[in-house]
Amino acid sequence: LKPSSIQASEFDSSDEEPIEDEQTPIQISWLPLTN
Repeated sequence: LKPSSIQASEFDSSDEEPIEDEQTPIQISWLPLTN
């Protein structure tokens, strides 16, 4: 989650859409892993 926040902040100024698209699948993958 930490690296995601850093990347989001860095790219937030450049592209926010691509970041959200990438974060969506990552979060879903982490959900089952955490469970």
